[in-house]
Formats: sequence, C-alpha cells, structure tokens
Amino acid sequence: MRFHKILILGCGVVGSHVLDLLSRMTEPFEIHVASRRIDAVRLRVNLAIAVAVNLGVENHIGAHRVDLDNIDETASLLHEIKPEIVVNAASKQTFWLISTLPKPVYLDLAEARMGPWLPNHLALSYKLMQAVRQSGLSIRVVNAAFPDSVNPVLATVGLAPHVGAGNIANIIPTLRRGVAQLCGASFEAVEIRCVAHHFVGNEIASYGNAGGAPYHLQAWIDGEEVTDRFQDDALFALFTGKLKRTRGVPGQVMASSSVAAVVRAIATDSGLFHHAPGPNGLVGGYPLRIGAERIELALPEGLGAAQAESINHAGQRFEGIERIDPSGAVHFTESRMEVLTRTLGYRCQSMELADVGDWADELQTKYRAYVERLGISLA
Repeated sequence: MRFHKILILGCGVVGSHVLDLLSRMTEPFEIHVASRRIDAVRLRVNLAIAVAVNLGVENHIGAHRVDLDNIDETASLLHEIKPEIVVNAASKQTFWLISTLPKPVYLDLAEARMGPWLPNHLALSYKLMQAVRQSGLSIRVVNAAFPDSVNPVLATVGLAPHVGAGNIANIIPTLRRGVAQLCGASFEAVEIRCVAHHFVGNEIASYGNAGGAPYHLQAWIDGEEVTDRFQDDALFALFTGKLKRTRGVPGQVMASSSVAAVVRAIATDSGLFHHAPGPNGLVGGYPLRIGAERIELALPEGLGAAQAESINHAGQRFEGIERIDPSGAVHFTESRMEVLTRTLGYRCQSMELADVGDWADELQTKYRAYVERLGISLA
C-alpha cells in the first residue's frame, strides 16, 4: 500500500523544514500545510514551491487555516483534505524557545528538562487526536511534539499517534560516525541499534554523556558486532568534541529530517530501518521497521520488548515524569518540577489528561510573566 496525501499541522521551524524536505522529494506527494496564520502559511508554501521547482520537483502544495484548539474545525479540515498521513508539528510553546533567552536564564530553566513542560506539547496533540477520531478517517499521525511522553499519555485513552519522530533519531547519525572513527571503519558499514529516552539523547548531544540514565546501545560493522571495541564514554564525548554539530534553532532541521524520513517510509511502505520515539504509544525511543501498515520494534537479539520499555520508563523519570497512570494522569518528579516552581511560580505535581489545556494555559501565562519580569521582550 502506498500513500501520497500529507497534511503538516504547524508551520514554525520544524513544520517549515518538514515542508521543504518533503516538497523536494521526487515521490508524487500532495502536501497540505495548515496553521492559525493563513497569510504566513501561504508565504511559506509559495517559497517551498519556488525552491522545489528550481530543483526540478513540482508537487502540489496547499495552504490552509486551522485552529487546533477547535476540535470541530480540525475534523472539518481533515474531511476536506482527507490526508493519509498527518504530521503534528504544533505545540503551545516549542521546546527550544527557552534556548533563545540569555544564557544564564536558559541554563536555569533547562534544569527542569522537558518533563514539566509536557502540557505545552500534550494539549494540542490531544485535541488533534480527538479530531482524528471524530473525522472517522484512517490517518497515520506522525507526532513531532515530545512523542516520548505525549504518545504514551494519549495511548491510555486510545488516541496514540502512529509514531513519533526526532529525539532518539537525532543522535544516530553521529553515533554511527563516531563508531566508524573509533573503530577505523567506513561510516556506511556501521549499524547502530539504540534504546533510549529523549533525556538520554539530549544529554549526550548537550554534555557528551547520558546523564546517569539507562540506555541500551549496540553496534555492528559489516554485520559483525563491535560493541566491545569502543567505550561509550569515548563515543559520547565526540558529540561535544570532534563531531559537535550546530544545535538550537538552526539545528532543528535535524529533527525535521527524521520526521520527513518517517513520513516517506510510511507513504512508500518501505519497511525503513529507523530510530523513532513513541511507536504505537510506547514510552521513549527504539529501533524500528516502518511501513504503511506497521511500526515494528527492531530490537537487537537478546533484548526483549519488556526490558527495552523498562529502560525508557527509567529514562522518563530522569526527564521529570515519575509515571503515567493507566487513566492518563501524569505524575511529575519533585526535583524537576521544583525548577519551574522556583523560577516561574508554576507547580503541577500531577495532572489529569482532561485538565491538560488548563495547565498549558497556566504554564504559558507564568512563563510570559517571568520573561517580562526579567525585562526580556517576547517575540
């Protein structure tokens, strides 16, 4: 089975990069982009069309307005377009926004990691998935909004996106390059299989270590396992040394490339081997085989699914989420939440899924007030 009609929700940094990447592929995709600001979407779509044409690719790209806070409006748009794949690149507040603050302020807030900021990413994802259910359409949703934890929360009410993208996938190319350098092999010969939560990937990329959280990593060169031929510490140190890459806002093209790769794998039913977070509502990131009808774990021999899930549940606690109840209630760790209590005056020790919109609004209000108190102008 092959699909070709794709809807991208959100036209910020990640959504725009995904649009550019998909629009330059030679597959006959029909791409639609929707956001609250239709004028900005039209401008961005026209740019993507012009660039793709210069590269010899002429795909149809449509611009639409939608307010994801309005479930009926979103369901109506889904009926109008009838997309086979939806990319969710929308959040109440993107996770990288705090990195644009003055460095001391950013470093202070970053101690919270992503867990306490969950309402920003979950609120719109929850409404989107309700709209998908209301539409009655068979849609594969690729979620780029903190899928390591958003997807499993939504799974508790039967609304899990198909799969996530980014996060664990962002470190795999550099891991492969690092193993190649440490073992004196070609990059193309290296295969990596890694199980890790977003926390681990972000710590490795930011600080050159896993931050004390568990993970599972194995490597092969031309089919021969070489995991015992290098030290993880030496491998991870390359992320802040020889193989350090641009990050922050310009670096978001990395996560976007993962989104585009996952979308193409689903659309073409390729069975792509790729790492991605939140598959089938699971916590954290895994090696996968990705096709139109299936998202299958591709774990290394000797590592069972239960063990892999346990690794990611432990990683989630390092991120600041103690647990997700079967009811969808989320409980946050004291140490990470304390950072936002001290800085923003925001405190949410546990959150029912039904209340996520209210918590997101409160978090937004207190973040804006905090930034204004510091005399920093909001973009």
